[in-house]
Amino acid sequence: MKISKTIIIMSGAALISGLLLAGAVFAGDAGMRCGGERGHSVEGKAALVLKHQEMFNLSSEQIAKLEELDLKTKKDCIRADAEIAVAGLDLKAELKKDVIDMKAVGKILDQKYTLKKDKTKLLINTYAAIKTLLTPEQRQVLKKLEEEKTMTMAGGFMGGGQKTMPMRAGGGACPMKGMNMPGKMDPEAAKR
Repeated sequence: MKISKTIIIMSGAALISGLLLAGAVFAGDAGMRCGGERGHSVEGKAALVLKHQEMFNLSSEQIAKLEELDLKTKKDCIRADAEIAVAGLDLKAELKKDVIDMKAVGKILDQKYTLKKDKTKLLINTYAAIKTLLTPEQRQVLKKLEEEKTMTMAGGFMGGGQKTMPMRAGGGACPMKGMNMPGKMDPEAAKR
């Protein structure tokens, strides 16, 4: 039985479109985003230090620089998130078309992930700048505060104030009880 080239091409295009759409839906914009749990994410470090400035024994100069850095980071984050969201909308619009222009989709994807990469670099540069502003003793206070915050977050995921996160098969902590990342149910949890 012969299969026409047209059917093969259409099937391939449909498969690629489906994969791109699924990727766009499931990839989301998770990671280092503005909002949410301030202080735990990279962009919230300046706010975390400022919130606990007595613990850090900050100078007035350090406070002023941290406040400036926090405001700049918040503004830059909002701008970056907006540009990423616009690229996401452009991608969705392109994928809704009857005939998908793969060059246009590729260009949008490149733009979106370049924006995400640039935002991540911005946040890491901000974090490095915060650490540079702090003395070695203050950096130790920050490290301790970050560790406590991580433990609190783990307890929140687990519900009972559990201080450590369960290990998933293959190693690495899993934030959801019974999950074997990525997206697979832990066989032991399924029995419970």
